[in-house]
Amino acid sequence: MAEMNVGTLCICVGVKDTSVDFLQYLDRQKIALGTSLKIIIKESFDHSLT
Repeated sequence: MAEMNVGTLCICVGVKDTSVDFLQYLDRQKIALGTSLKIIIKESFDHSLT
C-alpha cells in the first residue's frame, strides 16, 4: 500500500508484520484479509496513510 497513490482502491491480501500488537491493531481497525481499502491521505513527511 505504501506505493499506492491517493484515491487508489486496494484489497488486503496479506501483511508482512505478524506481531501480536500489529495484528491486534488491524483487528481494532476492522482490517482483515479481503477488506477493501481506499487511500484518502498520504502524508508527505512520513508516508503514513489514511
